[in-house]
Amino acid sequence: MLVLPLELAYLITTEKECLFPQKAFTADDLKSPSKAPRMLHVRTDLIETNLKLGYTFHKEKAIFKGFYFSTGIGLAFYNPMAQRNDIWFSLRPLGREGQLIDPSKSQYPAYTPVIPFKLGRKFGFSSRLQMSIDVSFRKCFTDYLDDVYTHYYSRSEIREKSGAVAAHFAYPAFNKTRIDRTGNARGNSGSFDNYILVGVKLFYPLKPIDRLGKKHTVCNFQNGWINSFGEKPNFKGQGRLRNKLFRQ
Repeated sequence: MLVLPLELAYLITTEKECLFPQKAFTADDLKSPSKAPRMLHVRTDLIETNLKLGYTFHKEKAIFKGFYFSTGIGLAFYNPMAQRNDIWFSLRPLGREGQLIDPSKSQYPAYTPVIPFKLGRKFGFSSRLQMSIDVSFRKCFTDYLDDVYTHYYSRSEIREKSGAVAAHFAYPAFNKTRIDRTGNARGNSGSFDNYILVGVKLFYPLKPIDRLGKKHTVCNFQNGWINSFGEKPNFKGQGRLRNKLFRQ
């Protein structure tokens, strides 16, 4: 079954990692031995909207029945932040890699195009109750989801331009090591960021009986609703496309 869903997703980070009911998008160098010397950490709030084209395998396909996949295009708005003295600061306005100083650099936008890929399966528990489990991969076109991309910039120049907070977040480990890392690699400029989402959805008709007195049931192998008599939605006119989209 082909569908054209318009989806609005809100992904907000939390200080503790959890899978349900919130999805966490955080990073902390202290949890990775290879990156611990940088002492960087980030928490990113992200809002995404996308338009996807999907297909669900019908019940006639015994091997793949209930499986579905989709892809499309979307736009993600993100805000990387870091914490100091129990206060969270937005990192983009600070220009931690010299974006506000070096004329050859520009401040990165607060959004990025994304290409979503989703694969999942639906499970029917009754004529009115359905659950789906899916995994979504997001291909992004920025490496600044964590505000880390190129090289360290001069802390003294950042301090002069943006203040002590910006200088601290540019290289937090300096207060401990006293080593000047200006010009050294700060991130991986050869690749973009991506992220993965895991979703569990429960489908249940909010209105069990329609105005004609017929019970609504959920179709276990389609992205749509049918009534208890197995009838298709009542569209004006009969077209091959409508029949194909809602075939049983």
